[in-house]
Amino acid sequence: PNLNLRNELTKEFNETAEKLNETATILAAKEAKWAHVEKELREKLHSTEVECANAKANGAILEAQLKKRMQNEHELASQVSGLASRLAEAASESNENAKKYDQSIADLHAERKDLIDTVEDLTHRLKGAAKAMETMRAQQLKIIDGAISHEQIVSKALEAHAQIVTDAARQQQELEIAKEERAIILNLLAKQDEAYKNTIFPKADQKRLVVEAASSFGWQKYMGSEGDMISIERFGISAPGGVAMEKFGYTVDNVVTRAKAVMGK
Repeated sequence: PNLNLRNELTKEFNETAEKLNETATILAAKEAKWAHVEKELREKLHSTEVECANAKANGAILEAQLKKRMQNEHELASQVSGLASRLAEAASESNENAKKYDQSIADLHAERKDLIDTVEDLTHRLKGAAKAMETMRAQQLKIIDGAISHEQIVSKALEAHAQIVTDAARQQQELEIAKEERAIILNLLAKQDEAYKNTIFPKADQKRLVVEAASSFGWQKYMGSEGDMISIERFGISAPGGVAMEKFGYTVDNVVTRAKAVMGK
């Protein structure tokens, strides 16, 4: 039975090691994928920033052109004003010239209104384009921050998993040591004569509490017909040593309580 149990534990330990290697391989693949994704995101962010800079530069050029056009408009208005003066002076000479003058004034005012409407429309479009660029840049930054945060969370989860596997391996090693010590003690007891055994385990006293930090195998015949046993009848748990021992009942309070129960107190 000890050999079978040892083989089962060895098999479970090997399986755990294989799972850990698989986890490490998956982690490496994911890290490579995350690095590629981060590179693409950074490239997209750089491209967006370049486009935003180009849009701002184009806006500055368009603004300069608009200013130039407005200056031309002002000069044109000045010319119109001079023309109006000349037409006013020549009004007495010809009614036809006056009509042409009035029509020229109307056309110039209409063109001026069209120019003002065009300037307002272009200004509104520039503001909308700049706002859209800022929104797109903010979204790109959020995506990058989210990817980095996700990578950190996954890394912490893998570290916790590795710690659990390490604790499980350590518990298995401790159980193996306990089994070896139990086997030594039981072999020594088996080699003693009945008289010596009776001094340690009096037949008249069948109320005994056995505390074994491993399997109960081999201790039943020394426990007594009215005795009890604290032992581990399973592989173990993934937890720190102190937490695991408390979970299995290896505490002062539990030992005292079980001992009192055996003694009938």
